[in-house]
Amino acid sequence: MLFFVLQNMSSKLIDFHLGLSHRTVENKLQVMYEKAGTHSLSQFNDYCRDKVYHCYFSQKLIISASTLLDMSL
Repeated sequence: MLFFVLQNMSSKLIDFHLGLSHRTVENKLQVMYEKAGTHSLSQFNDYCRDKVYHCYFSQKLIISASTLLDMSL
């Protein structure tokens, strides 16, 4: 979820990609904001950049890319 949030995706788009309900995504975002001590997406983005979390890539995307590379061999 962190990857999608840092890509500035809406919660509806995040729930589509993760197969979660919109309400579940909103609840998880609220928990993430609380743990980071932030109250908005911009504050959360700043927090993640300070902690170097903005370099995080979704494991799902890494697996997809490696599968694509394997198929081209």
